[in-house]
Amino acid sequence: MPSQVFTEDQLPHLTRSASKVGKNTPSLFDDLVERGQWKFLPNTERTEASVRHDSRPQPPCRLLKQGRKYSTMKRYFDMGDGKGDVEGIVILRTV
Repeated sequence: MPSQVFTEDQLPHLTRSASKVGKNTPSLFDDLVERGQWKFLPNTERTEASVRHDSRPQPPCRLLKQGRKYSTMKRYFDMGDGKGDVEGIVILRTV
């Protein structure tokens, strides 16, 4: 039995891409909309290897293309839970 033939204008309506490339998933940096905003990422949410080697999250290329710039700093932050200061990384939007 021969397979059905379609026209090119039906392609976007009847199919969807099988590739995962180009799918924008939310990142830590998406919430930092304005210059001067920052967020804290505690070491408890990072992997043991990233803490040991002091590796820090990198912003996605799509945000860098828009001219956004970020810096990261090692800091202590009082989470307000009475357990004292928590060590982690501060992600700051600089531009």
